[in-house]
Amino acid sequence: MLPARGHAIALWDDGLVTDTTRRDGSAVRWHRALPGAGRWLADHEATGVLRLLGDGVLAVITPERVAAYRLADGDLRWTVPTRPGCRFVPARAVRHGAVLLIARPCPAEDRWTAGLVAVDDLGVVTPNRAPAADGRRGERHSAEHPRPGKVVAPPR
Repeated sequence: MLPARGHAIALWDDGLVTDTTRRDGSAVRWHRALPGAGRWLADHEATGVLRLLGDGVLAVITPERVAAYRLADGDLRWTVPTRPGCRFVPARAVRHGAVLLIARPCPAEDRWTAGLVAVDDLGVVTPNRAPAADGRRGERHSAEHPRPGKVVAPPR
């Protein structure tokens, strides 16, 4: 269970995530199923699976993927699958400011940085990334196209 302002988020052992009204618990706002997570949740503790990110986003970390949902309505914002041979370790995720660092051990990888993934409310943190398509934070939509209008020729 993860309490948040006005929300009570629960992860059930069958892999269902629910957001319930925290005031009295009488209404479920939204629910989402985590594909393939039921068996893993039954075999392991769910420590660190639910993490709040900035700007009203919930990250759900399973060994196969990280998925982010908007708290207001449960809308899927982004997903990050793990690489072949690697697995996310939810219990070893750590917050550093607005960024969540998630352990992703990769036995075949030599670089220590390959064992970490940094995410925030917009997704994977990379140098010079563009914001989400809704253009939050007043940033440009992409470096190649400074105007967010239509990039192709206008219709005839």
